[in-house]
Amino acid sequence: METKIVALIVTDKEREEAFPYNKHWQTACLPISNQPNIQRTVELLDQAGIEETYVLNQYLPKQVQKSLKDYKDIHYVESLEAFSEHLPKDTYFFYIKGNRYIPDNLFTEMTNQSFEKADGLISVSKKTKYKNASNQFGIRAQDEFVKSMYGYTREHYMDYYTSGIYLLNQRALDFLPYTEEGFQNVPTGGMPSHAFHIENLIQETIQNQLNYQYVVSEETVYDLKYPWELMEANIVNTTIQTSAISETTQGTASTIHPTAVIEGKLQLGKNITIGPNVLIKGNAIIGDHSTITTGAILEENVIIGSNTVVSDYAKIVSGTTIGNHCKVGYTAEVNGVFFDGVSAVHNSEFFGIAGKSVDIAAACNTGSLRFDDQEVVQKIKGKRYAGKYTTGVFIGDYTRLGIGNLFYPGVKVGSYSAIGPGAIITKDVPENTLVQAHQEITTSHWGPERYGWND
Repeated sequence: METKIVALIVTDKEREEAFPYNKHWQTACLPISNQPNIQRTVELLDQAGIEETYVLNQYLPKQVQKSLKDYKDIHYVESLEAFSEHLPKDTYFFYIKGNRYIPDNLFTEMTNQSFEKADGLISVSKKTKYKNASNQFGIRAQDEFVKSMYGYTREHYMDYYTSGIYLLNQRALDFLPYTEEGFQNVPTGGMPSHAFHIENLIQETIQNQLNYQYVVSEETVYDLKYPWELMEANIVNTTIQTSAISETTQGTASTIHPTAVIEGKLQLGKNITIGPNVLIKGNAIIGDHSTITTGAILEENVIIGSNTVVSDYAKIVSGTTIGNHCKVGYTAEVNGVFFDGVSAVHNSEFFGIAGKSVDIAAACNTGSLRFDDQEVVQKIKGKRYAGKYTTGVFIGDYTRLGIGNLFYPGVKVGSYSAIGPGAIITKDVPENTLVQAHQEITTSHWGPERYGWND
């Protein structure tokens, strides 16, 4: 395309749906394979030739600015109206919801699309098992064009779901002063929230003769405000990154013990130690100053951060990301995502996401499957959600678990909480909460006579 394209990343407000990662995290900054998602989005825009990016910075703005401090041509705006003042006439711009995980080539595919007959492009996805029209926006298609936008309605109104990525012409913003709050195109009985939605602006422009084509993404755009989609996005991205390794590379002062068994290709940072009897079953990325030693097992396609130790027969399951400054010790097993500073030791087994600096005590176990093999349904503000990883256990930042804790599949524990020894957690725990188990103990006499000895 000859026309100049810029980008606007719109960060989230605090989202209840993101619990237990809503208090300390801007959803745009949640980690994807140890990288803030917004940082990854900016890099993908750069790869697509988009050199000028604006950020509408809302909740936890300093976290956003820290994530993007090393990137040039980032401009911060306070509103969509302020952004519109920067755009020359007929400039195109990406409107990107910051809580979205974007497939690697989506921006490039959209910028390469020919749409001379249209005023913009809308990224959409096909209907899937785990998506529901009542939870999102979608389009009604007519030939190659978008006939109308719909939101939070019944399935038959939508042909495709929107992805939260829109390529629009500056002319669309001319309708901003006339676009009402909420979303107007709902069926009888619909109850839209009284908030601004870009989809309502787009629908307003459609009604005023602007035309939009749509592009169907074959890869999933994940909505990171849902912890189970954050988990899936990490597993998908980690698998893509590690699968792309074609040969082993080794940073300075890195060593591999002769008894270690390496069955894949490794991307090693500097000062890495692969110690005795380690088994690495597939490709892996390991950050600077980390140690994998004493019989530790890494399955296929895992990422280990910097300054992290995995030792003493611990097991890291395929697709897992371990953050920086983590410790995975004696016979611990991890499947999912560890943020930075997490510790797991002594026969613990974890499936899900552990937030920043979570302490996973000895013999903690998380259920990964319901006893009846049914899906775990997450409930948020009266809505029901099911997904591939809604069975995961999601632990908020700075939380301490107790020896012998057992977590039912799908349970979420808020940040700054503590779970006492032996507690069985069957439902969500709010933040700043202490949970203690109180067992009933009875005592009675016992001795040899109970086995028939009658001396």
